[in-house]
Amino acid sequence: MASEVTQVYRADVQCLRGDGSLLHAHLSVSSLRDGNDQPQGFIAQVIDQSALRSALAKLAHQAEHDELTDLPNRTSALGLISEYLSAATPTIHVGLLFCDVDDFKNINDNFGHEVGDQVLTALANRLRAVVGAENHIARLGGDEFIVLLPRVGAVRDAELVAEAVLRAVDEPFIVNGRSHGIGVSIGI
Repeated sequence: MASEVTQVYRADVQCLRGDGSLLHAHLSVSSLRDGNDQPQGFIAQVIDQSALRSALAKLAHQAEHDELTDLPNRTSALGLISEYLSAATPTIHVGLLFCDVDDFKNINDNFGHEVGDQVLTALANRLRAVVGAENHIARLGGDEFIVLLPRVGAVRDAELVAEAVLRAVDEPFIVNGRSHGIGVSIGI
């Protein structure tokens, strides 16, 4: 008698590989029954989805992050701002610093975009170092950055972060053995 598939079970599963790494897979198990509806066996299929998941995660990261600095981009920043503003209360305030590099066009015009990109990348790293893990930095585009402070008790707290940013950019940026001083204008 011919066997036929009568039931199919499908699920996305995670399994541990022999080397300890995680395997993301799609599992499909089909029940085989004969003409008298008697069980004959199962067919199981496991499809490794690890590469697909990795590619999707990479695409999601690229959609939400600036390619040059790997900071969250404008779209991601607007989502974070909206999220924190909706969670704000009369005692928990949200602070936002808008940072614009002064006369950055001069660096690009005089030394080239490659040098300008290196200065922006170094600036992003300095911002990461001074704003604290509880705060968020994003590159809006060009030479514009924001620092989102999700829990600010008073305006002075935001001013202290702004002062730390200004101190961080006081030291010149060295690119290809050449010193590049920049200034940053900050709005709170």
